[in-house]
Amino acid sequence: MKYLGIKLSEDIDKITALNLNPLLQKIKTNLHKWGKLKLTLWGKINVIKMIVAPQFSYVAMMLPIKIPSTTFRQLDDAMKYCLWGGKRPRIKLRKLCAHKEEGGLGLPDLRLYYLAFEMTKIARYWQTAENEAAWMEVEKEICRPFQPLEVLSQKRSHITNPILLHSKDIWIRVHKMFKLTHTLQRYSSLWYNPDVCIGKKPAYWKQWHSNGLNTINDLFEDGVFLSYDKLLQKFNLVGKDNF
Repeated sequence: MKYLGIKLSEDIDKITALNLNPLLQKIKTNLHKWGKLKLTLWGKINVIKMIVAPQFSYVAMMLPIKIPSTTFRQLDDAMKYCLWGGKRPRIKLRKLCAHKEEGGLGLPDLRLYYLAFEMTKIARYWQTAENEAAWMEVEKEICRPFQPLEVLSQKRSHITNPILLHSKDIWIRVHKMFKLTHTLQRYSSLWYNPDVCIGKKPAYWKQWHSNGLNTINDLFEDGVFLSYDKLLQKFNLVGKDNF
């Protein structure tokens, strides 16, 4: 079955191979042919920008599941062959991918494209409710009683959905790229968070969660950490045992 150019299967593990393998072979064949053409390095980079990047981007954007690292290594090898005509590369791909202002030539970094597409989907959870897509409602239902953004920073989770697990993997990788700890941001979950522990164990207090204490940010007001008494008042935590 094919929908909008994407081959579908009942077995989600087969979807990546069904779509990426033919695309990878097509890209490799084309890059090998273009590598033999008498184009300048700049010309070959533009060919990759205008043809290879959009082909890869469409599939990567439409498949919210993990792309194997071997796929990117094969793409790297094919681009090197194309750029240098099968000879030994004189400039590293990383340098070619840099901005012109940094001495590079703006070669598309397909790994960053891949990360950006998934982060774009995750960022939609910060938009207003009226802009919600149907798939967001499905993910919210899977993550209950938590929100999808909260699940991304939780150590222990009931989530086994491969799409959400992929989102969590990308979330962690992007935070590491910017030298951030994904569990210690204002938007990180308070519950089952490995860096918010009580007695060396991640906590979950159902009453606090039910009354709206969901993220680390909920412990603050105007940038100031709330006292215990103010937390009781703000979130209507009644009784002596609030845990």
